[in-house]
Amino acid sequence: MHRTSIKVSQVLTWLLFLLIAWGTTLPGQVASALYQQIIQTLTDFFHPLFGWADFLPDDRSGWGFDVMGHFFLFFLLSFCALYGYGRTHRLGARLAIVLLALTTELIQSWIPDRTVSPVDFMLDTTGLFLASFVLSLFGALSRPG
Repeated sequence: MHRTSIKVSQVLTWLLFLLIAWGTTLPGQVASALYQQIIQTLTDFFHPLFGWADFLPDDRSGWGFDVMGHFFLFFLLSFCALYGYGRTHRLGARLAIVLLALTTELIQSWIPDRTVSPVDFMLDTTGLFLASFVLSLFGALSRPG
């Protein structure tokens, strides 16, 4: 009997996928208000810990957070998917993530106050490529001499 174990990274992959899909369907005004609330919450959290929160975007319009969000969410999604599903499924995972990035941008053309952005697609795929690179470095570093 063959047992399949579910890894934490696989669960995170699906949670991040659902988060990205949900965020894509938010109308522009709702997304902007959410971005501003998240920035404020992060600032309130990090300021007492470090005395500063300079790494957070000063741009209260949400654009800076949008850039960070696209890159980091797709980096995390890619890292979890590529790590969690192993070497045999990495090509399929990469293709699925590129299709998700493309689909999320195209869907936004039908959402009120949202637009299709080639820059967002570029940031999404940059997150994917950086996650692939990081995993390949860890793979190269973990191989014996």
